Amino acid sequence: MSQIPKCLSSRLGGALLGAIVLSVAGASPSLAMQEIGTIEATIGGQSGTWTTLHLASEDTATAEHSQVGPMTSISIQGHDPESGSMMRNVLSLDVTLMGEGPSAETFDSTLSLFPEGMSGPFFTSGDGQMEVSFQFDDLDLSERGHARGRFSGQLCRQDGMFAEPDLDDCRAIEGTFDTQLHLAEY
Repeated sequence: MSQIPKCLSSRLGGALLGAIVLSVAGASPSLAMQEIGTIEATIGGQSGTWTTLHLASEDTATAEHSQVGPMTSISIQGHDPESGSMMRNVLSLDVTLMGEGPSAETFDSTLSLFPEGMSGPFFTSGDGQMEVSFQFDDLDLSERGHARGRFSGQLCRQDGMFAEPDLDDCRAIEGTFDTQLHLAEY
């Protein structure tokens, strides 16, 4: 059994944590979720729209940023409002920045799609295995900031967390995002 790359495991772990928080929120009517943005994407020729959410009672969001020294990690997780479950068809965009503002250098970028949530096969750009492009048109990294931009890359099927991506089962992805971006408090 192979190890999950550190960067991928933390990103997938973040996606799992976000999905768990939102599934609990969806099961409890007293925990109101507010839409704070959208991701629009075409994946393998099929278009879709995902929403980013803020859970006020937990003061958490599915579009967040955190800073360590000169580096900023951004995670934007979109949920498909038509999927029937907050944990299905989740689209996750993750990128690390060096510098500030829309022209900051991007690296360590990962795109992932979880059609069946965390229980089934998923599609990912992997840990540097496929080229991913991020461009920011607007980027505000304040406590309640904002991010708007574009992304593109390739997503390849991965049958489980410990499986290798199937480079023969890939699809192109491209899209835009426009969302509030909350400062993560860990």
